[in-house]
Amino acid sequence: DMDISRVKEILLQTKLYETIRIAWRDLTGEAPLSETLSDLSNLADAIVDMAIKTLHESVCERYGRPVDSEGNFQQIIVLGMGKLGAGELNFSSDIDLIFVYPKPGYTNGETIISNEEFFTKICRQFLKFFSAGSHEINFYRIDTRLRPYGDGGPLVMSNLAFEEYYQAQGREWERYA
Repeated sequence: DMDISRVKEILLQTKLYETIRIAWRDLTGEAPLSETLSDLSNLADAIVDMAIKTLHESVCERYGRPVDSEGNFQQIIVLGMGKLGAGELNFSSDIDLIFVYPKPGYTNGETIISNEEFFTKICRQFLKFFSAGSHEINFYRIDTRLRPYGDGGPLVMSNLAFEEYYQAQGREWERYA
């Protein structure tokens, strides 16, 4: 069983160390602004990726792997929006994320759940993973309100549902983003 709290600890240390390195290069004029923003975006990207992979494995241990009707394994897709999506994250930016998974289906473990349920569990754990503890250094603030239907919508949708939303109901700015 993977120790999620240990992974969180390592990622917090990594974020602190790397943020200091990036800030130092920025403050001493060693790095242009574009490099600073790009480094901060890549750091956030890597941390989000590692957190998702860890939580995916953890949920798989319980329910098996999520597969589509042809038996293909399904992975969550994390879309970085806003400043992260543009590669322009700054030191205090929120991270705007949208979660999608390829196809509906079920897990192949002892306890079977739908892919939607599987990926919703990952998303909930992910948000909990990044929620600030009382004594911790500042991790990332995750904002998921840019997703289809905003706060009222599901945390994660299948590719098809996602596409249908943007074709039928997506507002101009949403399609553009």
